[in-house]
Amino acid sequence: MSSTMLCSLTAEKIVWSIRVRAQAVWKGINRRTNDFKGFNIVFIDEQDSRIHAFISEKLSDGFAEDLEEGRVYTLSNFKVHKYKGDENNRAVRNEMHIYFENQTKLKKIDTDVPLIKKYAFDPFGLQDIPKNEVVVTFFNELGKEFQIALKEHNEDKVPIIIASSKVNKYEATGEIYLTNYPATRFYINPNHYSKNISCHVTVKKVDDQCTWYDNWHIKCDKAVTIVDGRYRCTNCKRNLPYPDKRFRICTLCSDDSGVLQIIFPDEEIQRIIGKDVYDLENENREAGSEKRFPPILKAFENRDFIITLIISKEIILKESTVYTAKKLTDPVEMLGDRIPVHPLSPNIEELSMNTVTDPIVNEMSYISPQLLSHQTAPEEERTKYLLRWNLMTMKGMPN
Repeated sequence: MSSTMLCSLTAEKIVWSIRVRAQAVWKGINRRTNDFKGFNIVFIDEQDSRIHAFISEKLSDGFAEDLEEGRVYTLSNFKVHKYKGDENNRAVRNEMHIYFENQTKLKKIDTDVPLIKKYAFDPFGLQDIPKNEVVVTFFNELGKEFQIALKEHNEDKVPIIIASSKVNKYEATGEIYLTNYPATRFYINPNHYSKNISCHVTVKKVDDQCTWYDNWHIKCDKAVTIVDGRYRCTNCKRNLPYPDKRFRICTLCSDDSGVLQIIFPDEEIQRIIGKDVYDLENENREAGSEKRFPPILKAFENRDFIITLIISKEIILKESTVYTAKKLTDPVEMLGDRIPVHPLSPNIEELSMNTVTDPIVNEMSYISPQLLSHQTAPEEERTKYLLRWNLMTMKGMPN
């Protein structure tokens, strides 16, 4: 069974199969009774989509040994539910969530899958941030871990992502502050440069003088070059007898603001034309012109697409002007000029399947910490920080 992207899951059936990475795994504990309620997981896929999954206490023994943060799995035969809107427990902004059933199968993938990133985030927009600083209190072990991790970074201004924090309000002042919950994770100066944006463009030209596919090493997920007449992986330096072949067409696209060089990726080309590289090579052989540029690829010219672009570190640092597309969508599939996404819930609330009432904010990104105090309460330790938002760049931040 082929894998389905998380954004395509619906509540209409249970015959699903997805390939995902467990970004976060935590136990659900009832705060009043201290009873174990089950396991919570945040899964991410290769499109950086995220979804919350829950394994009830009665099924947890069958999956506990296999659950590991960072591990990639194939998950099948599960139920998908849509949030009703009155839940107190929301892990991500996806309107759907997954429930494990008796027939659910969770299979580890022993090799890493580079297409699925180590972590994905859904930061709130700048327009949602009322001010550029917020107090954060990390309790117990997370506070200790944060202090240790912070000491390893001597920079004055350190980018940090806090994921799945809990929002509270001081009764006396009404000031908002953040604290941790079992699902809370922090990432200090993460290697997470790539961002995605979408734009509506017209394909002005498909470069038929460039090679229209790459030789590929599946295990390393890297391109293969020819060295001394043999295929060699650019990553592991091994010679390969038969590399895979993946589409890679170079295009010149434009909108009202100008033109861009954009590379169209293999997965999207296959999805649109319904054929892979080997199919087009066979068509060329049958036509008696093995070296010709396939007409079906040239036919992308003059078509309009909503293109999701990867904004890589190289683009930001102006080391490259060639963009890579992650997703191509026909504007006919759009609603007006906007890409249909899961609607944001007006009440994004605390994580875990426990019964709690405090709302949460999913992610804060690129913030610079300044340690204020470390206090010890009678029954628990807490570490308090003042975090200043780095809204646009690491330059010009408030002192």
